[in-house]
Amino acid sequence: MYTNCGELEDTMAKSLGFLLVALAASTAVAAVPATSTPPSASSEQGTGRSPAGVDGVTVPPAPTQGSAAAPAATSAPGSTDSQEPADASHAQPLIIEPLIELNSALKRDRLGSLGLKENRVEWYDTRDSKKNFSFFGDVIQTVWLECEPRPQGNFCHKLGMKTLTGETHHFRDVDWKTGGNAHILHLYQAIKDHYPQAIFQEKVKTKS
Repeated sequence: MYTNCGELEDTMAKSLGFLLVALAASTAVAAVPATSTPPSASSEQGTGRSPAGVDGVTVPPAPTQGSAAAPAATSAPGSTDSQEPADASHAQPLIIEPLIELNSALKRDRLGSLGLKENRVEWYDTRDSKKNFSFFGDVIQTVWLECEPRPQGNFCHKLGMKTLTGETHHFRDVDWKTGGNAHILHLYQAIKDHYPQAIFQEKVKTKS
């Protein structure tokens, strides 16, 4: 009986020893940290980084598509952006024609055209260039229409201008005899647009 108990104790001791060894082995395996797989050459190339440890130098990321700076915009030859602004002093005048320049009883009325520049009013005589004249637009003081009352409305066929220097000029529509006044109305509106500093009036002639 004593012999059997001794053998049983030895068997139990050996079993316990095996169990402890197995438990220690499993604990050691669980304690080992997981190691990450080193990046492959293809993944490094895709991110734009060179492999680490090459002479201790880190290569900057390669430029990706769309990261390069856009070149400065340039204007195509002949475009308005690449040209200097035109000199306004050489701009072509707005021509109102034909018109009749009204003079005093001692002078004949003259046929011609009136040109409006940025700051010049120029008269071009049709027959004699010596009769041409001009003056600065900013000296225009008053501009008025001379109209006749009509059943359908005022018929404005004359225009007068007075300057700060005391000059007075009168013009009449060339078609006034046939009831036309488009040239005078065009001139009146053009002077308004070019020289808005002037005073504009409409004078209606009343029968006495």
